[in-house]
Amino acid sequence: MIPSRVHLIHDRRVRLANIRTFLAFIRTAIACWGLGAAFFHLLNRRPYIELGVFFIGLGSVILLWGIGEFIFVQRHYLEDGGGGEKG
Repeated sequence: MIPSRVHLIHDRRVRLANIRTFLAFIRTAIACWGLGAAFFHLLNRRPYIELGVFFIGLGSVILLWGIGEFIFVQRHYLEDGGGGEKG
């Protein structure tokens, strides 16, 4: 079955939205890393060092979450032809 033009446009929009969401996850992770580095290096006191380590770890978790979300959407939505429907 040849996909209709509307279906192709929808797939393109979903793909672009997936990429845009992935880039938002990357942007948020970089912001957390920057905030963590600022706390860790610039404010050299005990609670700020712990906050710095926390934000660096949080940025890493957000990046891994974004990668997982990107791969999940690529596999389950786009490769299956939409929403995981088989038929």
